[in-house]
Amino acid sequence: MRIILKPFGIVTLLLTITTLGFLAFRATSPDTTTTTTTTTEKITAKTPPNRSANKGQSPSSNATVGNLAENGAMTQLGEEGRPAGWGQVWTGKGGARAFWDTTDFHTAPASLCLNTRGSAAHASTNLFLRGSLKGGQKITLSGFAKCKGRYNYAGIALRCLDANGQQIEWLTVHTLENSGEWHPFEQTVTLPLQTTRAELILVGEGGEGSLGLDDIVIQ
Repeated sequence: MRIILKPFGIVTLLLTITTLGFLAFRATSPDTTTTTTTTTEKITAKTPPNRSANKGQSPSSNATVGNLAENGAMTQLGEEGRPAGWGQVWTGKGGARAFWDTTDFHTAPASLCLNTRGSAAHASTNLFLRGSLKGGQKITLSGFAKCKGRYNYAGIALRCLDANGQQIEWLTVHTLENSGEWHPFEQTVTLPLQTTRAELILVGEGGEGSLGLDDIVIQ
């Protein structure tokens, strides 16, 4: 038995096959709309949060009080060969010289060096703290110091003065030992009542050698 298809029947058969194939393809293909939505949701979830709320914060909230020690890092040369801000050397006995030392320092370019001569030498140099001070105020003094030589006493002190420039109290900040090496120090003190000014003192008593200071911070 033979089946004879007329031209019109052939066309109908082809259209039927094409329609069935398209429906089968749609049944096995992923939903394009669903995929697009899912991808968008994932991208949105990874977007970082809005940080504009931090723009109103002031950086000064973490700022520290300025250094009360002028030229604490000894970077500036002042009068008579001393670091800027440091006063003339007071000498009780023997000879002494304070100078801007560019050959021995904790950090470049220089340090303060107080050199004394004579076994009974007694000398000091001073730096007035910047700004006005108040009695009862707490301040912290830190930095690096060095002692090379033999002294009955060598150290760093804070001399507290009243409004008339009279000494109220002498506060010991740090005692230096003859190690010949730079070492750190830090000390917090409370200023006595009626203090309006103060000066940092580097002093050597009863000995010959050299004392050094560098990277001074007073806050």
